[in-house]
Amino acid sequence: ADIQKAIREMAAFFRRKKIAVLVTGDPGLCSLAKPVIRRFGRASCRVIPGISSVQVAFARIGLDWLDARVINAHERPPDTDLSSLKTEKKIAVLVGGEKSRPWIASLAMLFGKERRIFVCENLTLKNEKVRPIRSAALKKISLPSRTIILFIHNLCATS
Repeated sequence: ADIQKAIREMAAFFRRKKIAVLVTGDPGLCSLAKPVIRRFGRASCRVIPGISSVQVAFARIGLDWLDARVINAHERPPDTDLSSLKTEKKIAVLVGGEKSRPWIASLAMLFGKERRIFVCENLTLKNEKVRPIRSAALKKISLPSRTIILFIHNLCATS
């Protein structure tokens, strides 16, 4: 939880030993990769990604994600204007805490019934859940930090 402390501890060994850092998250989206690379330099870091959680979420509902808009709401509500998302056909929102829930609920209300909503929790883990949900329910549910919410336009084919 204390990223700066973890980086300071890594720095203590940086010149003397090789360090491996194993983290959750999508490198380049929401992960520890960015602050580690910033501190130690791109030349000193080798990022080996796993399968993207966004890729897994779309695979679970049987839909491609070629034209999907990915939005980071992991740490706080995004600065994205809700009305600018009205024309998007596929949106993946990376959720990380309660602070973003009102923004996500507002997005769901903006779309009304023209989008199917899927909550994808703990993807690839033993307690994985992928389920459709109604927009009104987004105001009330508690979501784990490893959650992606998909907003899929009804015109898109889904399984």
